[in-house]
Amino acid sequence: MYAARGHGMSKSVVSAPRAVGLLLSTVAWAAWGCHRPHSVPSSPVPPSAIEHEVSATEPGDELARQAAEDPLAFLNLCRERYLATIRDYRCIFHIRERQADSAELGPEQEIAIRFREQPFSVDMRWTKNPQQATRVNYVAGRWQRGARDLALIYPSGLAGLLTPAGVRLDIHAPEVRAASRRPVDDFGFRRTMELIIENCQKARGDSAYDLRYIGEGEIDSRPCLVLRRLLPYQGPQGPFPDRLLLIYVDREWLVPTGCFSFTDDAGEQPLGTYVTTDVKINVGLTDQDF
Repeated sequence: MYAARGHGMSKSVVSAPRAVGLLLSTVAWAAWGCHRPHSVPSSPVPPSAIEHEVSATEPGDELARQAAEDPLAFLNLCRERYLATIRDYRCIFHIRERQADSAELGPEQEIAIRFREQPFSVDMRWTKNPQQATRVNYVAGRWQRGARDLALIYPSGLAGLLTPAGVRLDIHAPEVRAASRRPVDDFGFRRTMELIIENCQKARGDSAYDLRYIGEGEIDSRPCLVLRRLLPYQGPQGPFPDRLLLIYVDREWLVPTGCFSFTDDAGEQPLGTYVTTDVKINVGLTDQDF
């Protein structure tokens, strides 16, 4: 979701859209690939925040067997379970993404999230390492310019002092999309699963594509099933988001609570790390929470 540079009176409107991109890459939470079938790269997130590893065990129960026998069908099962059982949630989102001018991941950011499916609503408040925004608030249809949805952005730094009530920006504006891997309306567990599934379906039949169950792991001390995905990645301008993706699916909720994305098979060139902790499901969020 996010990064940007510089603050100043003449740049306050420009920095805010870049902040949307850097801060709204949702997918939040998406995850991406892994370098070897039976091992996971050392965590790009400090162990004090998130500890994770994978145990390359044989599937030991029916759920793991489903993931191993047909991982794409398993992801579709996860999506159907989500649609049937989850209305809203709170969580802490940990994100690290590659800086535009570097092959290394930037600093870890932590974001307190409120999310509701109907109407689609996301509230993001940075609690660690805010870049160009301290808060992003989006509710589908609440703010519009013509037929375009707007998000309310609270810039950080001097721009925030100059615009304490925030600024409303088109979530699909070119300057916003240029700074973000994904727009805010792609945020959330459901949309992450759908994007993973869509890219798998698009890549099927290509010899460079692979999706498989590789074992079990944990995110936030919760047991997960771990899938590895390989796509025919052709760079940032190509049709696929990454080469390698590790997907940690929470065993109880069947949602991707951890995603780790790379440009290479060896897992040495990270694109992003997306992990959710402190998840509280179906807490009864209302309009007052957004």
